[in-house]
Amino acid sequence: MASIKQIFTRIHFGLLVFVLFNFFISQLISFNSTIIFIAKIIICITGAALFFYNYKPFKRRVIYYAVYVLSPVIVIIAWLADGIFGTMLASVLLFFIYPKDVVYKKDGLIIYKEFAGLMNAGRTYEINETKFFLFEKHIGRIRTDESFDFEDSSVTIKNDSAVIRYKVSNYQDVQVMKDTVARFKIY
Repeated sequence: MASIKQIFTRIHFGLLVFVLFNFFISQLISFNSTIIFIAKIIICITGAALFFYNYKPFKRRVIYYAVYVLSPVIVIIAWLADGIFGTMLASVLLFFIYPKDVVYKKDGLIIYKEFAGLMNAGRTYEINETKFFLFEKHIGRIRTDESFDFEDSSVTIKNDSAVIRYKVSNYQDVQVMKDTVARFKIY
């Protein structure tokens, strides 16, 4: 029977290969973002557990596993630093495990707000189409000059552009609800 250390090692590296495979094929089709996020969390937990299984006697692989133990410590220190350096440090470390932020999910389309760090303006969106519940087909990205409230919006894809119908509540400094249509080129 395999020991706990061997089981954790197989799970850790198996999921790592799975996530890396998903990363390389993500421009065509990828797995559901929730499945990938859960896999990333399990990778972090098993990596931290394997650090404690391997630190005595000291082996070179413990340096790899130390990343999973030291990253949360560094993020907490960066949060306490509360400055530009702390924000940049936390952005670099959280980039790999940060979940995708779903802003729209209707009619088989999922729109994610892209994570580009904690100081991001947040106006680049990734558009995917759901396939068989487990997969998502990458359609493209749109970049806007304004942020949208996608809650009461409708999005359609026509040729190589995304058409977003939404309501503006403050139109030319007057509190009036106005229907608006915006068209963005998908790149």
